[in-house]
Amino acid sequence: MLGINKVYRGLLKKLGLTYPQYLVMLVLWERDGLMVSEIGERLFLDSPTLTPCSKRLESSSLVVRDARAQMNAR
Repeated sequence: MLGINKVYRGLLKKLGLTYPQYLVMLVLWERDGLMVSEIGERLFLDSPTLTPCSKRLESSSLVVRDARAQMNAR
């Protein structure tokens, strides 16, 4: 995983994304409106890992989180 992070780091830096944020965006591009738990299942990540990631994506205006804990890519 570290090797993948290193390769993508330079590419994603231009977009202002980390590798985990990029993975979340890929999942949402495949299927919008997923709950955070569903994204976690697809990426094998737990909620404490995804919550800060999703908050940063929302603060960057890349996703919208709603009251039902669903996320939608913009």
